[in-house]
Amino acid sequence: EQHGWGLTPMFPGLDLVACVQNRLSEQHSSKESAGYRDYLINLRIETNETCGLGLEGHVCELQLILKDFALVKTKLGHRRYVTYRNIKGD
Repeated sequence: EQHGWGLTPMFPGLDLVACVQNRLSEQHSSKESAGYRDYLINLRIETNETCGLGLEGHVCELQLILKDFALVKTKLGHRRYVTYRNIKGD
């Protein structure tokens, strides 16, 4: 899924990487994420500052999640999800 969102003019150096996952979509099977819902955007920021720090190639993941999921998201909950995902083979 490719989006421009019109952010590039507002944030020079922002590169929206090809990977976008919309797990909020009705087309997404909640069985694939154990019921978890979010919207993931991978991005890279290339500015004088990030280049000076050697971070211009670093890819960041921005997670947009529903408030109810954020309230119950814990280290233990995430650990259980990682275990579930590893068992599935993702």
